[in-house]
Amino acid sequence: MLRRVLLAGLAMVSFSSMVHAGPVTTVPQETAYDPVKHWEFDLETGALWSVGHNASPLNYVILPQMLTFKSPAVLQGGLWGGDLVLRNRFSLLIEPIIEGPESYFIGANASGILEWWNPSRSFNLFFSAGGGLGSWTARAMKWKVARGRT
Repeated sequence: MLRRVLLAGLAMVSFSSMVHAGPVTTVPQETAYDPVKHWEFDLETGALWSVGHNASPLNYVILPQMLTFKSPAVLQGGLWGGDLVLRNRFSLLIEPIIEGPESYFIGANASGILEWWNPSRSFNLFFSAGGGLGSWTARAMKWKVARGRT
């Protein structure tokens, strides 16, 4: 009995909200998200092992972490039916070195990034050039291993 009353009440509430909703009007279109007009934030992580195994007997294992910010377009113009955009890119690099004579690498990087975007903003080609600085620490190792002799 209680179940029937609840279902009937739910049906009446649903029907009454449809009756009082009024006529359907056109919904205003939202502008599409344009990635070149906003700040972008990226966090990248990974694991690299056997780094440098052909050049050294040291078998590195590195865990790079990169935090990157891209600015909105600084310069923008048309090219080949799309947009050519210049943006700023800033990165913080934190790379613990699990195996190897170093302990970690910490650095900062800044660059300009030149991007070509198609009109629908679903595809881009990019080129980046810049520079940065960094620092790392080294653990004590035996000299002959550090020089490549085992």
